Amino acid sequence: MRSYKLVKEFGEGVDRMFREMAEAGLPAPEYRQNEFMVYATIRQAKVATGQVVGNGDVNGGLNGQLNGQLNGQLNDSQKETFEFIKAHEGYNTTKIADDLGKPFRTIVKHINVLLELNMIERRGSKKTGGYYVKK
Repeated sequence: MRSYKLVKEFGEGVDRMFREMAEAGLPAPEYRQNEFMVYATIRQAKVATGQVVGNGDVNGGLNGQLNGQLNGQLNDSQKETFEFIKAHEGYNTTKIADDLGKPFRTIVKHINVLLELNMIERRGSKKTGGYYVKK
């Protein structure tokens, strides 16, 4: 695409897609490749009511997710992060992301939600500290 001048900067779109999906609390895009094609799968969000968000209702769906979080409900990925921290107290963000196989930025977002909901706390220094379930 760069050769045909269809993109402004090399690699800009993929990085942006991962960043924006992580910021929205959505699963990372999935890639598969055959001999001549690369396929990207982008998953839809499920809101607290169990509805699947379509293209026409993205803002409503994201608002629903945020409202659910503020009411103490977490999405499945956030619950997974919380359960992981509960089982592995003291791990830092990098270790959590690596062990869960999730993008670092996604885990940062999840941790921020969990901190805001007062479900976890950070203990220790920036270099050696980690996250613990609030007692």
